[in-house]
Amino acid sequence: MTNHEGTVLIVDDNSDTCASLSMLVMLEGFAPVVAANGAIALTFLQDHPPPCIIILDMAMPVMDGFEFLARKRQLAHACRVPVLIASGQVRTIDLDHYPDVVCVVFKPACPDKIFSILKRYHVSKGQQV
Repeated sequence: MTNHEGTVLIVDDNSDTCASLSMLVMLEGFAPVVAANGAIALTFLQDHPPPCIIILDMAMPVMDGFEFLARKRQLAHACRVPVLIASGQVRTIDLDHYPDVVCVVFKPACPDKIFSILKRYHVSKGQQV
């Protein structure tokens, strides 16, 4: 299954953060999809083609980022989707345990940093990440 062209899944429980990230994502030419927690994000991944990249908060109710990453690994069509962690509370993450995590930025995240990561994962028609 190919990645959904230009879709970025934003997983964060803060509506202001989601709005800001959605605006940044749209400015870069992506289509944002927002999930308020990891459980909603998993449902999206199960029901839709995988996005180009996931921007993931780690501290959320219902299902946090760590549990989401563990469950995402079990989805054959989504396990290789790259993840950009954007978190204000989690300061250390052992990336050896999370091979799909391509970058960690700490909130408030610099828009230029997010732009540079998104540009690496922008998918043209017919291409796969």
